[in-house]
Amino acid sequence: MRFYATATLGLEDIVAEEIEDLSGTRCEVDVNKVFFSGDVGIIPRLNYLSRCANRIFILLLRDKFSNLSDIYSLTRSVSLSSYVEADQSFAVRATRHGIHDFTSIDVARVVGQAIIDSYLDEKGVRLKVDLENPDVEIQALIRDDEFILGINTSGETLAKRGYRVYQHPAPIKPTIACCLLKLSGWSPDRSLLDPMCGGGTILIEAALMARNIPPGSFRREFAFERLRFLDPSLFEEVREEAEAMVNFESYEIMGIEKYRKHVDGAIRNARSAGVLDTVRIIHGDATKWSYEPRPDYIVTNPPYGLRIASKRATLKLYREFYERVKGLRGTTLVLIVGNNWFEEIFKLNPVERREVLYGKLRSYVLKYLL
Repeated sequence: MRFYATATLGLEDIVAEEIEDLSGTRCEVDVNKVFFSGDVGIIPRLNYLSRCANRIFILLLRDKFSNLSDIYSLTRSVSLSSYVEADQSFAVRATRHGIHDFTSIDVARVVGQAIIDSYLDEKGVRLKVDLENPDVEIQALIRDDEFILGINTSGETLAKRGYRVYQHPAPIKPTIACCLLKLSGWSPDRSLLDPMCGGGTILIEAALMARNIPPGSFRREFAFERLRFLDPSLFEEVREEAEAMVNFESYEIMGIEKYRKHVDGAIRNARSAGVLDTVRIIHGDATKWSYEPRPDYIVTNPPYGLRIASKRATLKLYREFYERVKGLRGTTLVLIVGNNWFEEIFKLNPVERREVLYGKLRSYVLKYLL
């Protein structure tokens, strides 16, 4: 079978590397997504274990098109009877990137009609449409002249872990946090610090990684559980195998947070995730902290100066933070920022710089060897 995983723009190769590690298959990296092959067992495995991917899809079709008529014809050529049973409902979610003379709503309408017509021809049954709670969700993805059709096996984004009981006003997505951790090269036998930890996401994800706790273990359901062609025992095997790998060792994972409200919230989140016993969250100021003993890795998501702080306050924070960490010889620093202010202040060239799209906000991931 063919599959694709959606990924944060600019971090696709990290998602590909993770999928290759989890599945043993080679990946093709594309914009916002990663293509790969595997057997049906890869569906529960990746949904339950992937820390970096946003969603996992069964690839039904990938082709070029010129107009809506092409999209209809291509969709109608796809047989869905192996994936959708006659008494099940479906919905089409369309996403469009590029310049076209039609909208995403037009795409969803045309694809939906083509699916109904194709299934009627094949099975003599008109499939039910349920836009609110479908049994099977079809994704129609348009990027310029490429048309991709897939089945969403995840449901809600895998970034929604389920442990977050406190919502920080500017949280980092857990999937991005894990990409930053992987990019840093951090391993559980080394010390990790997030000096502006907010709601604690980076710390919690690091602890989950260290303890081999599956990110999917916090979710109530996955879309693939409604796919009747998938043997439920495959999911049970994945869970049992993953549970056998969990450990409850203690690790050097620490966070500093300036605002007491967020400290309390981060503690609540860590407790909800079951890792409070190995994560230290301290009320303090990143610009006044001693940084002793020296942390091996610093991974952080400082304020952007857009949603929380003013530009002047953010520049002051960046300057004072730089003065504190510039002497930490041997420490690896990875951070995600929403502008080039930090690079202008920091005198050291990053060993790696990535432009990523965080929601609709263009951001930059920087890696420094201090």
